Amino acid sequence: MSRKFLEALFRNKRLLLLPPLLIPLIVGAVSFVTTPLYYEGWTAVWLSQPTYLAATDQDNRYLSPAQNQANRLTELLKTQSFVTDVARRTALAPLTGSAAGQERLQTLLVGQISMQPSGNNLLAIRYRATSPQVTLQVLQALLDAYTEKTSTDRTSQGTLAISFYESRVQATQDQAKQSTDALRRYQQARLSIDPSVSADLSGSNAPATADPQLMQLQGRAEFDQKQLDEARASLDKARFQVDAADQGQDLSFQVIDPPRIPSGASRDLKKLIIAPIAALLVGLIGSTVLLVILLASDRSIRAEADLVPPVRVLGIVPRLNLKRVRKQDRSTAIRRAIGFAAGSTHMLPAAQRTK
Repeated sequence: MSRKFLEALFRNKRLLLLPPLLIPLIVGAVSFVTTPLYYEGWTAVWLSQPTYLAATDQDNRYLSPAQNQANRLTELLKTQSFVTDVARRTALAPLTGSAAGQERLQTLLVGQISMQPSGNNLLAIRYRATSPQVTLQVLQALLDAYTEKTSTDRTSQGTLAISFYESRVQATQDQAKQSTDALRRYQQARLSIDPSVSADLSGSNAPATADPQLMQLQGRAEFDQKQLDEARASLDKARFQVDAADQGQDLSFQVIDPPRIPSGASRDLKKLIIAPIAALLVGLIGSTVLLVILLASDRSIRAEADLVPPVRVLGIVPRLNLKRVRKQDRSTAIRRAIGFAAGSTHMLPAAQRTK
């Protein structure tokens, strides 16, 4: 079987080599022509956290600032509202008005953005499109939309925190006022009943030994005043953190290499390489199938092993190679070969009769 396989392989080598050579050439040429040109632009952002500003965040401490920012941008690009906000700032704005356009934005915008952290603080953002102007617009719109959203979110959170602490200050202030008024009314009531206790009320140690109710009211007033002071401190801290976050935004997100219009177009090398490789594999599979078909359909007899028993072999005619014989001597060599074959055929039965 291996002999017939090798014979079929070398006998039809030109036919079998045609698919692996021709198909990749055709597919490669078609892929090169049909692969669209695109313009790739990029921008670089420096990310850091100012240590002298009391601003807190929810970043993963085990990842670098660049990786945290890349993860945050990736999550935002999965939301339709953020993608729509970016697209409305560019020439892709007409696609935001329909469901089909939103699906197309996933291919034209989200699918063409790539982010690559370089080191701890540097984040490179790349985008490619069929137009250099669209490339520049999308990169700039992405930076603007993200900056505005981050600032808006921090302002909203800060406003909510300030509003909460303001309401707490107001509540504790009212409670402290009530406690102070209750203490003042009690003191005035005691003075109206017994004017001789005015000296005791002014002493710091007198309430603890003279009047337990007065001591309780004073303790309540002091506690409420302490709660008011803590609420005011929390409010001041929240306002400071909001101001620090607003000032730190410009320092923690710095565009060190702004987007620029791409200077030249290029093609997707991945598609240009994958298509011919896939065509080569298809050609090899096709050649293998063709070889199997040729091997299965070959019924020619080229050796004694190809004869089906009980066929008797009368003679073997060798295959003559006349390439080394001169042209004027080829006819003579052919006649001698035919005569030799014919003589061998007649001599075999005579030899068998003699035996």
